[in-house]
Amino acid sequence: MNFPAQQIVDAVKIALEGQEPELVDATELANALLGDSIASNLFMLGYAWQKGWVPLTHDALMRAIELNAAAVEMNKTAFNWGRLAAHDIAAVRAAAKGKAEAPEGTALVLDDSALSTTLDQRIARRIAFLTDYQNATYAQKYKSLVDKVRTAEQLLAQVQFCNSELKAGYFPEEEEHVAAYLNLQYYKFAP
Repeated sequence: MNFPAQQIVDAVKIALEGQEPELVDATELANALLGDSIASNLFMLGYAWQKGWVPLTHDALMRAIELNAAAVEMNKTAFNWGRLAAHDIAAVRAAAKGKAEAPEGTALVLDDSALSTTLDQRIARRIAFLTDYQNATYAQKYKSLVDKVRTAEQLLAQVQFCNSELKAGYFPEEEEHVAAYLNLQYYKFAP
């Protein structure tokens, strides 16, 4: 699926009468900070709220998160990371890379020990999240899928399998390029 990011940015520039929009890679930051890209939604809500672009009170937003009753703590934490990003995006990016913690004195519920820095930590956090979110059976399905790709070699094997099953017609060197791209962007296995 091709996401028309540049066309969207261009459309926003027109709406802003030529001004540059504020661009934040919330998906990447949410993945690094919270281990789940779904947290990017609340991250951006927190960012927008802190900028004054959301005409609701903090209490109303927190209550809405609680009433939704899905991943409440993760959503509140994502919201707070977004708020911090609105003030100090460099600090949030550094925390996402594991190079820094949130500045002292921020009124955020951020636990450095909760940040995922290894693949095993990310998997364990997601299993715990899915168990809490739904149940252990659901979490086990996720773990079974993840266990199929724990090395660069297994990643290449999965790309080859998908190529074969989908009859995509990739040549072996193209499969290697796809696997290398996925590894570089998402998996980050050692070569």
